[in-house]
Amino acid sequence: MPTLPHPLFAPSKPATEPTPVLRRTLAEFPDHFPTVEAARAYLRLIIVPPSMRWGFMSVGKTASSSILTLLFKAEFGTDLTVSLQPGRDINPAAPVHMLADCQVFSRAYLLGLSAGEVLGPKGPRERIVMLREPMQRAASAFRYFCLSDTMQSPWFLPDRLRINAAFGFDWRVHPGTIDGFRLFLRFVEAEAERVGVDAVDGHWRPQHDFIKPAVFQPTITGKMDDMAGFVRALEERLGLPMTASMPWENRQRVEVDPFEVDAEAVALCQRIYARDFDLWES
Repeated sequence: MPTLPHPLFAPSKPATEPTPVLRRTLAEFPDHFPTVEAARAYLRLIIVPPSMRWGFMSVGKTASSSILTLLFKAEFGTDLTVSLQPGRDINPAAPVHMLADCQVFSRAYLLGLSAGEVLGPKGPRERIVMLREPMQRAASAFRYFCLSDTMQSPWFLPDRLRINAAFGFDWRVHPGTIDGFRLFLRFVEAEAERVGVDAVDGHWRPQHDFIKPAVFQPTITGKMDDMAGFVRALEERLGLPMTASMPWENRQRVEVDPFEVDAEAVALCQRIYARDFDLWES
């Protein structure tokens, strides 16, 4: 049988009995997962390479596209050059998020690793997360939310319909405005109460609830205001060659963001993302 220069994962077999790994996760961390589906979704977000040198918690709107692109090159020694016009995803870097479902990378859930086993000898040697300043992330998430409607994409459609109905968000008027941002934040807060924070879309779900630091227990934590330091940490801890600079994929950052200085929006963010601010400042 031919030998691959870099190993890949075997195709995933249909899960006939997925409950054991989820039951183990619920038993290991009974206070962190309100439902079986929350545990399943969490384990699907932990991405690992064939080498198991690292595990990356892919958090929405925290440069995950760029980090996965960097980790792809570090792992395989080549740039990710696949092009794709996705039918649903509005992310121009969509291919990088498909690596874990195409047997290039994988997911803790697909490998049958419980949350506790991710921390043990079966799990990745390093556990990586990236944090973003909460106001910046919320503003970026709102712009991304609005972009989906501008592109007439099915992306975020259930949330677009719900905010329209419940909060009177007018898609002809409110996108990209301060008033629209305030309505968006109220909607996020209401959805967390209505369906539970673990069911809120990952692009604006609080980072603390997404990562669950007491569960994932990251060993490498980056911050988006110090990407150079993050890359150096990866070089030192993983012993892998990195690119000289961080690739930026799917970036929506603006230099001066009026959303971040609006008093009402700031107050809403501080309430919704209180633990994220604590995490960011720790």
